[in-house]
Order: sequence, then structure tokens, then C-alpha cells
Amino acid sequence: AAMGDVLMDELKGLAKRFPFIADVRGKGLLTGAQMVADPETLRPIDQTKKATQRLLDLAYERGLIIYGRRVKGGVDGDNFMVAPPMIVTSEQVGEIVSIIGDSL
Repeated sequence: AAMGDVLMDELKGLAKRFPFIADVRGKGLLTGAQMVADPETLRPIDQTKKATQRLLDLAYERGLIIYGRRVKGGVDGDNFMVAPPMIVTSEQVGEIVSIIGDSL
């Protein structure tokens, strides 16, 4: 649970840097975030921007595989999830979050 808490805290730190991250949630090491166009109204990002896929591609180019999901019938909503192995270290969590931050 300790590394899950570290991951959650680090991702919440990203949400402070990037206002389009509206919500960070998860349990243990299965943690994700919602990206929106307007954090006040939670209006989804325009689907033509392909925000989730762009994030996944940029993270992959930097050596990180994360999971993406479009919600609301597969049409609106952009979410990403991180699921590192249970043996992940705090240094690796920092690297994961750094790559996500660089990819955003």
C-alpha cells in the first residue's frame, strides 16, 4: 500500500501542475486520472483532439506504457491509468510520474 500512496500523491501533484487533470483516483497501484477541457464544469476534451491517444503515444515514446480509456459510450471523456508492478520502488514511481508529466 505504501507505493500506492506514493503514486497517488505524485499524480495529485501532477494535477496541481496541469489544471486539465480533473480527478485522480484509484486503489493501490491501480491509479488513474481524468482529463477535461474545463475543470470547473468537467466538460470533456473535444474528441477530435484525441487527447488520450496522444498522451499514450508520447509516454510510449519515452518508454512508459500506460492505459487509456474513453468513456460515456466510448465517445466523450479522456482517462489514463497507471498499473506498475507490485515490486515498484519509489524511484521508479517518480520516473513514471515524470514521464507522464513530460508527456502531458
